[in-house]
Amino acid sequence: MKPEEFRCQISVRDRSTGKILMAFSVDEFAADDVRDTITANWRKDSAAVALNITLGRSISECEVLVLAAGQWRRLAFPSNELAKVRQRNNEEGGKSQDYLVFENWLPGGVKLTYQGNKGSVEDIECRIVSGAVP
Repeated sequence: MKPEEFRCQISVRDRSTGKILMAFSVDEFAADDVRDTITANWRKDSAAVALNITLGRSISECEVLVLAAGQWRRLAFPSNELAKVRQRNNEEGGKSQDYLVFENWLPGGVKLTYQGNKGSVEDIECRIVSGAVP
């Protein structure tokens, strides 16, 4: 199979004009596999959406898109902090399992959960700050 066969294009469109406002690819996504899914969780004001992306049986990712200064942007999670969460919740040599999932919207932020191969679930709360570096 060609590499592009395992990629999904996500786009945010203006409903009234059909214009694409933002687009990005999700790698390793097989649209014909029922285990690969994408679920959208819109914030009440429609200025943000969290996407839970399930890739097969043991991997899920979360992308948060935010409307800021008239443009849709991907929210950057703090990679160093996420690495620490992953390290706490995984045993070396254990089965491959990596679930980062949107749970709900918080005032000024988002609540995620993470589950690695140890089986415990850790809550993660992130603030959405304009112009901030993760």
